[in-house]
Amino acid sequence: MKYFEFTFSTRPCSETVSDVLAAVLGEAGFESFVTTDNGLTAYIQQALCDEAAIKEAIAEFPIPDTDITYSYVEAEDKDWNEEWEKNFFQPIIIGDRCVIHSTFHHDVPQVEYDIVINPQMA
Repeated sequence: MKYFEFTFSTRPCSETVSDVLAAVLGEAGFESFVTTDNGLTAYIQQALCDEAAIKEAIAEFPIPDTDITYSYVEAEDKDWNEEWEKNFFQPIIIGDRCVIHSTFHHDVPQVEYDIVINPQMA
């Protein structure tokens, strides 16, 4: 699937504004969000992107006196699940008795409780 990456800048920029914006954009078809220093980065499938609906959602934003601007680009086409697995899912070691890791982690300590989770099945 191909995605667009939208960068939303908000003024004021606060946790509340970002949370409400994510909820509003979720209703417009966006799937994932990353909070930034200036607002929010959001991702939507290109096939589901309706810019008129996005503009309407911004125009009807429920927090008064909030200025929202945006730009977008085509998101890099890669297997984001695989990227997350490689770079962000790290083993969890609990004391010297338990380790929780994936099938692709091989350098983990030998402990009494070895819990293996395949991230695709989590």
